[in-house]
Amino acid sequence: MSSATTEGRGTWTAALKDRMSRTLPADQVLPDRQPAYVASWIYVFGVLTLAGLFVVVGSGIVLAMGGAAWWHTSSLGHFVNSVHLWSVELFFACMVIHLWGKFWMAAWRGHRGLTWVTGVVAFVTSIGAAFTGYLTQSNFSSQWISGEAKEIAVTSAIGSRVSAPKLVNMPKVDRVPRPSWPNGRLVRTALINSPRMA
Repeated sequence: MSSATTEGRGTWTAALKDRMSRTLPADQVLPDRQPAYVASWIYVFGVLTLAGLFVVVGSGIVLAMGGAAWWHTSSLGHFVNSVHLWSVELFFACMVIHLWGKFWMAAWRGHRGLTWVTGVVAFVTSIGAAFTGYLTQSNFSSQWISGEAKEIAVTSAIGSRVSAPKLVNMPKVDRVPRPSWPNGRLVRTALINSPRMA
């Protein structure tokens, strides 16, 4: 044995290389080709979804440690909040592209249905988690979003099963005035009385 070989025997990289060479065949230790079933751009969106998730969780932990109003007053907080926002955007966009792509490729075939169901459950769970992120902003926007979520729950099938609290029953805070949309009669009157084109 040469002196270079004996010097490298005590390192962790040499030990890892020895273990990998005993466990895996030599041509699979560091493969240079992808399997045929992952040779698709849809898998790239799956990896981008996971990367976005890691950034979302990391920046969310930093935002939570900073406190509820930290990102409104600090320049570092604004930066972390922006990183969190854009990683959420990347996460959702890539997840939707990946899920729809795998759906249209019929990726649930061949005993992969549980993998598909896991992705759908992750999508639905992330939508619920997104609402919690919006509601922790502690500003007028979060009050507006919670009011709209309440209205969605009341007007959907969930509203018949769950009694959502009314906005007027909430503690006295500065409420955001809700815009009043014109009702049907007002729109009809405006359309009927508008000048007609010849």
